[in-house]
Formats: sequence, C-alpha cells, structure tokens
Amino acid sequence: MSQLGLLSALQSSTEGIDTEFKSARGGMPGSFWESYAAMASTQGGTIVLGVADAAQQRKELS
Repeated sequence: MSQLGLLSALQSSTEGIDTEFKSARGGMPGSFWESYAAMASTQGGTIVLGVADAAQQRKELS
C-alpha cells in the first residue's frame, strides 16, 4: 500500500476491536504491550503508532 493509500485509510478508520491508535509521543507508549497482548490472544488486529484517536486528541486540546 502506498503512503497516500495508508493515510487515506487511516482518515476513515476509527478505533475498534481490531484497530488501536497510539500517539507514541515521547517514545513507545506503555499501553502498547497491553493492546498487543489483547489482540494476540484474540483474532489479531492493527496497532498504529504515531496517530492519536479522536477522543485522545479532544482530551489533549482541552
């Protein structure tokens, strides 16, 4: 997938059972391994580092 295609897919994505966004500001987030383990013990999923979910962005702006 091209970078443009990936960015387009991310814009329309939301967090869910198989998708998790982590802002990764300041390095690897501590909650990464918790999300990794949860997905590894179910049907898998995608963890995207460097992207904050909309709820997190609203929290950081307030």
